[in-house]
Amino acid sequence: VVHRLIWREWHRLNAIVWGRRLFWLQGPGRVERPWKQDPDIAQAWKDGRTGVPYIDACMRELKATGWLAYKGRKTAGAFLVHNLGFDWRIGAFWYEEVLMDYDCAMNYGNWTTIARVDRGYAGNDFTDVGHKDLKAKLRAEYANDPEGKYIRQWVPELQNVSKEFLHWPWLEKKAPEGYASSLVGELDPFECDECGIKRASGGTLDSKAGMWYCETCVAKWKCEQDQKKLLGNLRQKGCRFPGYTEQEKSGDCAECKELGVQGFVDRFDAQFYCSKCWQQAGFARSEKPARPCPAA
Repeated sequence: VVHRLIWREWHRLNAIVWGRRLFWLQGPGRVERPWKQDPDIAQAWKDGRTGVPYIDACMRELKATGWLAYKGRKTAGAFLVHNLGFDWRIGAFWYEEVLMDYDCAMNYGNWTTIARVDRGYAGNDFTDVGHKDLKAKLRAEYANDPEGKYIRQWVPELQNVSKEFLHWPWLEKKAPEGYASSLVGELDPFECDECGIKRASGGTLDSKAGMWYCETCVAKWKCEQDQKKLLGNLRQKGCRFPGYTEQEKSGDCAECKELGVQGFVDRFDAQFYCSKCWQQAGFARSEKPARPCPAA
């Protein structure tokens, strides 16, 4: 509650400072960017006919009730601006028209923030290239509501779609009857966000960030996390992790503080140790980590 109240005061103070710049297309940040203004697509967004189930559910709830949770307002707004490339004020005008809790400073302040025109941002236009951010948001919503109860409530055309395809119906071989085609194309939600492999089956969903990772990347990270965990345990016992390097180097020892000596760099704590300290710690140059990597 306090967090939201502070945001409200922040937007009201900004509105006082910015004045009419709050309503400029370029925003208070005077951001120059190409904007679209297609009335048919804009109306499809307002009516909840974008072909993206979660966005459509949000927009239909807003139109029917005059209210929408903050997460939905922000996600639907970002979709209009960064995925469709539309004039952000079209969205701000619509929210002003339908929101029961409309407040001028809050509404336009939030929209300038979503559209990234509240300041300069060093020329970054925040276009969602490849719709990567949108896919992350849809996957996060899938993790939050795997049965799709919210979507089924507001998008009756998808009542008979299985939960496997409900959040991305374009993946189903037969398109749902009576439902709009996606305005952003057929996104692949199972493309690994690390290596980019397509349809990365058997991967893992980071439900908090909405990111999807293939088995190979997950195994690699589990290996690194396991090694870091072991390193932490050894350090608590006063030991140094048995990292090793391919060749001997010269530097300043992190253990005995001797300068300009020959030794090795521990590849896990990135510290340089002289040969004497390295041997005293019980680790020779040729040794492997005490615990084998699970992905090796």
